Amino acid sequence: MLKFIHFWTVKLLLAVTLAIFVTAARGQVLQSLYSFAATNSYYPYAGLVEASDGNLYGTTHQGGSSDLGTVFQISPEGVLTTLRSFTGANGAYPSAGLLQASDGNFYGVTESGGPHNIGTVFKLTPALVLTTLVSFNGTNGSSPRASLVEGDDGSLYGTTYLGGQNGSGTVFKLTPGGTLTTLVNFATSWGGNPWGGLVLGSDGNLYGTTTLWGSGSAGIVFKMTPTGSLTTYSFTGTGSPSSPRGELVEGSGHNFYGTTYSGGASNCGTVFKLSSTGTLTTLVSFENTNGSYPRAGLTLGGDGNFYGTTYSGGAEGFGTIYRVTPVGQLTTLISFSNSDGRYPLGKVLQASDGNLYGTTFYGGANGFGTVFRMVPTSQPTTPALLTLNSYPGLTLQGTVAGQYRIEYSDELTATNWTLLTTIMLPSNPYFYVDTNAPGVRYRFYRAVGRQ
Repeated sequence: MLKFIHFWTVKLLLAVTLAIFVTAARGQVLQSLYSFAATNSYYPYAGLVEASDGNLYGTTHQGGSSDLGTVFQISPEGVLTTLRSFTGANGAYPSAGLLQASDGNFYGVTESGGPHNIGTVFKLTPALVLTTLVSFNGTNGSSPRASLVEGDDGSLYGTTYLGGQNGSGTVFKLTPGGTLTTLVNFATSWGGNPWGGLVLGSDGNLYGTTTLWGSGSAGIVFKMTPTGSLTTYSFTGTGSPSSPRGELVEGSGHNFYGTTYSGGASNCGTVFKLSSTGTLTTLVSFENTNGSYPRAGLTLGGDGNFYGTTYSGGAEGFGTIYRVTPVGQLTTLISFSNSDGRYPLGKVLQASDGNLYGTTFYGGANGFGTVFRMVPTSQPTTPALLTLNSYPGLTLQGTVAGQYRIEYSDELTATNWTLLTTIMLPSNPYFYVDTNAPGVRYRFYRAVGRQ
């Protein structure tokens, strides 16, 4: 976790350079925060999101008043609250996690439900008012399985696994006013059935994958401009990475990293790197003993390494949590044992406390899934530099590249910090201007590593 604090007055700002640190995990302890039960929310399919209030939020595929899935909140201490239940009319069986957008509301999708029973897009306000924004009808998409992403224009972008003009899924844009536009109609001739979500690149384009089709019938990676223009890369199959199901993550140098569910030397899945010039490198081939069949994408940690889960494999066969360096050195951190969860489907989250949080679909005390936290037992530090420049601009420069959240608070002792922006910290300095700062007597800032 990378943190900084900046003090100022209206009349005076001191320019300073601070040595700050990013923590890196070596030894790990897995803590089971919560075991789901059939009496409430259960079977969490997706990962978690850390909200501005410091709590974690997620969805379950089943449970709730109609047994059609829920939205839940869980505190870092493990206190879980079911916030809303899906009823069918407002959606059913959510497979994707939530997005807290810049307006403070939560947005998500359900795989089924709505008037046509093929999925919805919903909004949940902090006051727990649930609104259905879109009901898919087949023509505009069907069965969304991935989380939404907010674009630079304030619109939401997402994918549907099925539907569209060719039945092979879509990429869509949803404006803040609720207007849905289909940007891409996938086709079996060149790529189709996007399982994972989109990621907003540092260049302003959106990047994603499809789990099927392409020239090798093994899926594609695509880049999409905000207007829907596509550039694609096809997986070849036959021992190479095949069938990606998780979203990509951007690393340093505008390289993208991801996982495939199958392919590789043992056909148990891979971790791959796609360079900015379109060169694909297989970094890891899973071999069952070190994990198999990763269903989720990677998380870029504050230490510059990537973290992920495999659905199965490992010492007990119930899945793993692993770390992989940008050059492909794999370390199995946790092998699930059923009592602490089994079969993780969602990606892990590195929260602002530096720990990793996630869910398992099955296992735990009741067999219906868990929320877990992985705590580093040793935290060596890697130095980074933070330079604070002229008021009200902030310049952030670090030796460890990665994605960070710039947050502020008007009180140093506050437990809740407000998100200003999310940045990809490259090797060059990043400059940010807080346009709301003038007239504020003082303000405190921090930058925290994020997924």
